Amino acid sequence: MSDDIYNRQKTINLNSNIKVIVSGVGGIGYNFVIQLAMSGVKDIYMFDPDVIEASNLNRLPIPFSFIGKNKADCAKLMVEQMRNDVNIMSFPYKFSERMLPSNMTFDWFVDCTDIFETQLINQEFAKANNMKYVKLGYDGERIGIHDKIGMWDDGEPEVDGYTVTPSWVVPANIVAGMAVAKIMKYPQHEMSCEISDFFNFKH
Repeated sequence: MSDDIYNRQKTINLNSNIKVIVSGVGGIGYNFVIQLAMSGVKDIYMFDPDVIEASNLNRLPIPFSFIGKNKADCAKLMVEQMRNDVNIMSFPYKFSERMLPSNMTFDWFVDCTDIFETQLINQEFAKANNMKYVKLGYDGERIGIHDKIGMWDDGEPEVDGYTVTPSWVVPANIVAGMAVAKIMKYPQHEMSCEISDFFNFKH
């Protein structure tokens, strides 16, 4: 069955033989984990202390019954329903090195958090453990995928938190999908742009 699932992506030369840590499983992180598992990655460890709120449902494909449940746990449940061969672990708190198995080496640290100090810790951990680090984020209609703590295209640092930032399903899915593409096929690439930039082309 698994061969049938991935038949049409074999010629694209995706690297699914990777182990990934995800810190933050909200609008971007949740969609990223789902798409990563759909693309054939088998080892995913997730960390997030937050729970699903009604305001999350405009960008997360989940039922109302998930409100009040931990975000990482919800992502794990959904992945397990879709792919029973994925080794996916969820932890309902901030990233903690103590929860990682001592006999497993990870390839990527995907940072979907919105607190600068947390990002610093995550980035330093990745560097100290020879992992590739990538920071994912968006601000309304502006999106970014960076190999270091997020800087927008104008050189300004991202602002902590998204509590008052407009959020919707489109940037969450674009960033999640492009991040999967980055770590599975285009590891040297970054991006920072407005969503409208995707439409600025001529026939």
